[in-house]
Amino acid sequence: MVSFDVTSLYTNVPIDETIAIILKHLYEIRTTASSMKQVDINKLLIFSTKNSHFLFNGELYDQIDGVSMRSPLVPPLAEIFLQEFERKSAALFEEPVIIYWKRYVNDTFVLVNSTHSTKTNGNELSKCHRFLQFTSEEEHPITHTLPFIGVLIQRQS
Repeated sequence: MVSFDVTSLYTNVPIDETIAIILKHLYEIRTTASSMKQVDINKLLIFSTKNSHFLFNGELYDQIDGVSMRSPLVPPLAEIFLQEFERKSAALFEEPVIIYWKRYVNDTFVLVNSTHSTKTNGNELSKCHRFLQFTSEEEHPITHTLPFIGVLIQRQS
């Protein structure tokens, strides 16, 4: 067992890339057409994600990339981006290495074939995208336990 965690996911969601993914799904992959023009959806997404400002120590800053933590768009944009990321990086984790893979927001629980190194795959996963960094935690070698989102999971023989 191993878990992967995306470090600072929301502030590292690449906005331009995520908008491109959304537009691709809306206008190239979907079988039913959207009633809005692609250029209008693009402008709306840019306006709602790139016009983010914050005040720090009395100075006003523009947020260059990532999604503002207070934006209601944070969870769906992060989910859209991570689904595409997982689809593209799936080749790193093909069977028989991966037995089970489930993600909740930025935490991923993975059952792996014991003959493969999870550290190598975790390092490779971090190399798949310049904005994403992953931390990983392997199951305890003696107790066969792994903490994951507030639950202690134990492998049974």
